[in-house]
Amino acid sequence: MSLVSKAEKIIDILGDIQGLKFYHLNKPATVKAPYAVWQEDSEGRSQYANNRKAEQVLEITIDYFTKEEFDSMADTIQDALNDAMVAWSLNSIQYEDETMLTHYEWIVQVI
Repeated sequence: MSLVSKAEKIIDILGDIQGLKFYHLNKPATVKAPYAVWQEDSEGRSQYANNRKAEQVLEITIDYFTKEEFDSMADTIQDALNDAMVAWSLNSIQYEDETMLTHYEWIVQVI
């Protein structure tokens, strides 16, 4: 799987979630919460064989912003990641005073 197709896998995963607005890198200024933003961060723990990269892991961050304190969309996003069989971890949940939004952050590794 190419680097680009790994990134496109996240588009497919998020695009299949009904009711989720999602954007790559940043959202348009007119978009109001709830919404998700994703971006490629780095290379994860890739595999090497015979002095070559045998498998590249792309690390991606998904950030979900909502006005709801306990938004069920967070569970829906996690279910979608599980269904897609990608490795992920919930990195943080935080309330942002400046925006008055709850911010969920997942780190996803696509092999």
